Amino acid sequence: LSLFETKVNNAVTEIITRNETLTAQRVKDYILGNVCHSYTLSKAAMKHLELLSEKTRQEITLDCYRRYEITYNDLIEHIGDKPLSEITVGDMLSYKTRVMNNHQASTAYGYMARCKSLFKFCVDNKWLDVNPMATMKLSKAQKKVEIITEAEYRKIRDKRFDIPRLEKVRKLFILACNCGLAYSDLML
Repeated sequence: LSLFETKVNNAVTEIITRNETLTAQRVKDYILGNVCHSYTLSKAAMKHLELLSEKTRQEITLDCYRRYEITYNDLIEHIGDKPLSEITVGDMLSYKTRVMNNHQASTAYGYMARCKSLFKFCVDNKWLDVNPMATMKLSKAQKKVEIITEAEYRKIRDKRFDIPRLEKVRKLFILACNCGLAYSDLML
């Protein structure tokens, strides 16, 4: 009986040092050897960022990597560094509401898409049984694009500037209009 009591005390100590929620089921799992070393949100985010940093040179840009960092830090700040198994749909809905209130729709969509990718990564690695964002639908807001008229285009094309910097901008704009280049293509 005292040996069993020692096992229970060791299990409780282990659970508390891992900063996991102490439940009877978790103690039972530790004693029976069914221990699933749960990842916390920050550890999972770090692992995902490590994977992304390897891809930075080939597949994603440094700016994209930084957006993941910002999103994960914001998520951890909002719901805390909980074990993954304790993150609920309610936590994620609360975070979604916060992001939607603090950012424009397209930015909020990006935040939530990055969170969804983190939880998918956790499920794929079997650190999480149920994705708390699995039922959440993300809809990307369509930006309204305003097209300039032919008259506005001719006005810009025929206008000359004395300032070299403005003249260069005008020429790049005309080039983009004539060739169909995106602003991001001109930035390179």
